[in-house]
Amino acid sequence: MLAAAGLASAAVTRIGPRPMTMAGTPLAAGGLYWLGQLNDHSTYAADILPAMLVLAAGLGLMFVPTASAAVTDLPNERADIGSGLLSTMMQVGASIAISALTTLSLTVFRDRLHADPGALHAALAAGYTSGLKVGAAIIAANFLGAAFVLPRQTRNASAASGDA
Repeated sequence: MLAAAGLASAAVTRIGPRPMTMAGTPLAAGGLYWLGQLNDHSTYAADILPAMLVLAAGLGLMFVPTASAAVTDLPNERADIGSGLLSTMMQVGASIAISALTTLSLTVFRDRLHADPGALHAALAAGYTSGLKVGAAIIAANFLGAAFVLPRQTRNASAASGDA
């Protein structure tokens, strides 16, 4: 994630937040969906690590340009408020998402375990993967937000390149 975030940080001023976020969103959603394919026989090296690398690259490409777009064009006297609001909303959004996805995962786990009490590991895997797949769908929906809400380029970057 750090490598992708570093790449995004360097590139966002040249190409703008929209292309970077639109590149990262499918990677992040794909990585999370890949994790959603795990089962009780999955291994770390073959199944988890590759998906985590794809997810990390996508998140790195998503977070930096989105945060940059949220605060870059604010007037200096409002930058501190904008940054604080962004941080707060990221924390609140993550808390709500984790709560909802955990509830979904535990509900699926409970239902599967109730149906077959001897299949503890399979029920646990089914619960986790259900939450991961829904999380992937939520991230994928962010692609539309990137396409229609984020600017192609920030005003500061377009003024520096002479496009203003």
